[in-house]
Amino acid sequence: MFLHNFLLTVARNLRRADIAEGVIMKIGGWRTHNSFERYAIVSHMDIAETLQKLSESRLDCIDYALFKRWSPSALFN
Repeated sequence: MFLHNFLLTVARNLRRADIAEGVIMKIGGWRTHNSFERYAIVSHMDIAETLQKLSESRLDCIDYALFKRWSPSALFN
């Protein structure tokens, strides 16, 4: 049971740290993606954080586009 909990924690923490799944699989010893997915559980908090990052990313893109459109250099060219 201890090893299972340890691998579960390792998979979750490395995935949250944006480590590539292939690297995580090598570290944990998972040979197939299916076996890895059983350990790399995604929580509701993970989903909420991802949606928040996506929202912020979209706002950054919109802010940049507006800046480019309405910047002084764009107005006078």
